[in-house]
Amino acid sequence: DANAARDARQSSLRILDIGAGAGRDLRYIRHGFTGVDLEVVAVEPNQQYWVSIQRELQRWQLRGEVVGHLERTEGCFDVAVLQHVLCSVEAPEELLLQARQRLRPGGLLLFVEHMPPRFRGARWILRPLMKLCSCDLNVDAAELLSSLSWQALNFVRFQLFICGVEVPHI
Repeated sequence: DANAARDARQSSLRILDIGAGAGRDLRYIRHGFTGVDLEVVAVEPNQQYWVSIQRELQRWQLRGEVVGHLERTEGCFDVAVLQHVLCSVEAPEELLLQARQRLRPGGLLLFVEHMPPRFRGARWILRPLMKLCSCDLNVDAAELLSSLSWQALNFVRFQLFICGVEVPHI
């Protein structure tokens, strides 16, 4: 919950947005941390998205930069954000460990990830479409996150419809 970071009474926050894509989710970062000066480092390996990310940073009045990979900085971010990223990387556990290393003590990891659809038939329907998006529907984000040691871990479960199929998310 973004309010936890605001409750720390910080006037500014450094945010690491891992897998920023085209930057469309930067609006949620801006709205989630109103009244706080934000500096965002958007990590996106696909350089075709960089212009769009820069435009979204300006649109939402966020200071920041775009980088192609996680830099080797430890403990310098207040918040790390991952949205639909764990399903598209080769080593999701390693990515989570790297994100945690870059958080300051007491830092906040915010994530939105889909869960494997409950019905095996839904996986078969969605699999070809999701493969086009480099997404593996079999990644169980809740299990993966729970397998690592965290100070606290809270899930909010909800449903999104993808191609008419209800897909569970956390």
